[in-house]
This record gives sequence, structure tokens and C-alpha cells, in this order.
Amino acid sequence: MPSPATSNLTRTQTPTVTLPPSGPTHQERAQNAPSSPVIVPGRVFGAADNDDDIFDCGPSRVTRQQRHHALYAELLELAPWIRDELRRRGPGGSVPIARALEDGRKAARADDISGVKRCIQDWHDFVPALPLKKNMRGFRHEECGRLLCPTIYDWTDPVVKEGLAKKDRKYDTGSRNWPVLLWRDEAVDETDLHIGFMKNELMVKAALHVFRGPSAATSEDTLSCGKRKGIAAIHGVTKISSGAIVYCAMLVHFALSSQNIFGAGNTTGGFAYRAFYQELVQYIDTQMPRDSYAELLAWWNSRLFPEAFDEDDDVENTSQGGISMAARMLAQRQVHVGLRVVEMGQQRKQGRHAVSNALDLVR
Repeated sequence: MPSPATSNLTRTQTPTVTLPPSGPTHQERAQNAPSSPVIVPGRVFGAADNDDDIFDCGPSRVTRQQRHHALYAELLELAPWIRDELRRRGPGGSVPIARALEDGRKAARADDISGVKRCIQDWHDFVPALPLKKNMRGFRHEECGRLLCPTIYDWTDPVVKEGLAKKDRKYDTGSRNWPVLLWRDEAVDETDLHIGFMKNELMVKAALHVFRGPSAATSEDTLSCGKRKGIAAIHGVTKISSGAIVYCAMLVHFALSSQNIFGAGNTTGGFAYRAFYQELVQYIDTQMPRDSYAELLAWWNSRLFPEAFDEDDDVENTSQGGISMAARMLAQRQVHVGLRVVEMGQQRKQGRHAVSNALDLVR
């Protein structure tokens, strides 16, 4: 499962590492799991499903594990000492390092989930008040249900409310049908789905809570971090990535839901958070229009890191079928591009007619 992810980091500290000594055999290395997690800027590294897979996916496996190789390269940017450590330990040496990183990642994610679940009631005017019991949130709660409602349904329709609350299978609330909480003010413009996309204030509050500290999420001053530094300040983070944005959306979604235990979904039941994370990141990174992508990151950087932001530098049912929100947004973009092409073609045709008429007059 994903954990906080950022990119373009400025490293200001030498990492503190707690690892077992390298052993003479592969078996001994595999058994020597560290007693405490590795403390590195990697707390803000969005790892894949298994850290050991990332270490074992060096250049020789790039064609088979391209995604893992890219993550391995990103990890080396955050902690370049890992390459030398792997070489020193030899075959099987990735096991204790991977386990150490995984321990740290799980601990960080648990802290973030608990913190957002507890504090989200202070970031929004919930009517009725947000219940402490998780099973009374989700579609059983008026405001939680409104925020979690997929854009393809009308929450104001009593029939829809009842169906979602009863988990009627005809209402697809899976990872492919994105909820309105991903849009600014929960307002989805059907003529341009990118307007306000991934700019909800609850997501911003969650990001401030995670990266700058709890006090930053409740203060009007973004730079306020209380007495303790947030992880962004500790590790010199000055820019955010799509993975970090989606991670915060995932934290908010879980905090609002009635699900008691956070998990990947699918085989474990509950909402498919792994698929939700991966689909959103993939859309933002590979399918979102480049101008919208640049504007989104610039907007987030200005909200989270105003002291470092320079505008000149940054321009519960499983989804099985139907059209996903990503497909709708991509199709809409293609239609807009097609209309511009047609318009340009008409302009060129009109231009040729004008030139032809001018030549006739000259003759």
C-alpha cells in the first residue's frame, strides 16, 4: 500500500540508519530483520507493494519491472547510500533493508490514518456532528455520504441515499467512480471535469496535517507548525508530487468512510484503496493534460509550501464495469482537442479561399 510520496526533495540531513550487520550467508541476512525502522527521508517515499521487489529490480529487470525500477531510482534520489549498502551486503542483502523501510512506512501510514481520522472533524463543518464511531460515518451520515458520493449519482435524491446507505449493488461506489470530495467545493463541472479537480480543502488540510504538522491544518497561517517541526521541514521537502496529493485524498476518504480497518481492498473486502490510489496517480501522471498537470502541482505547492513556492518555477462495491471517471475525463479532453482541430481546419480552408479570391482579383 502507498505511503506519503513527494518528489523534488532537497536533502538537508544525513540519514540515521539502524540495520543489522551483514552476515556471511544469504540465510543469515534474510533472518536478520532490524529491530527498529530505517529513519531516512524515505518516510516520504511512495513505495510499491513490497520494498524487497524494488531492490531486486535493478537495471537487469527493467523490462519486466519498469514500475519498480522507476521507484528504485526515486528511492536512490532520497537515500543514495542504499546502493552502496546493497553492494556491500551482496546477494540477499536487500531483505533487511526492505524490511526496515517497510516497518517505517507502515508506522508512518498508521500515524497519518489515525491523525486524520481524529482531526478531520476540526477541518470542516459537519452537520450533523461527525460521530466518533466509524460505523456511523460513511453513507449513513448525511455530510460524509455527500462527500463520498460518486459523481455519477445525485446525493439529493432520497432513493440514491437509501441505496448507498444499504449498499445496494446497483450503486457502484468502487475505485473507478471517483467521489465528489476530489473536487473543489464538491462542485463537478460536467463541461470541463478538470475544473477544481484534486483541489478539495479537506485534502489540503490532510496534507498540511501530514507534512507540516497538526497545528498547520487548523491555523490560518500555513507556516504555523507549532512547537514541533513537521516531516516536510525535517527532511527539507519543498515540493509535492501527484502521489502525495492522492495519498491525502485516500486518507480523507478513509476518515469519512464507515470502514473500520484500512486495507488494500479486493481480497480483504472494503473499499479498494490500492486501486483508487494507482488509478488516480496514473491518470494525473500520464493522461491529464500537461497544462492542467503543471497548474495542479503549482497550486498545491503554493498552498503547502508558500515560503518556497515560485510561480515562475511551476507553471465499498467493487468497480467491475461501466465507464470510469478517468475515461470520461480523457474522452472529454479528446473531444475538446478534436473541436480545436476542426476549427483550425475550417480556418485554414477559409484562408485558402481568401488567398484564391485575392489571386483572382490580381489576375
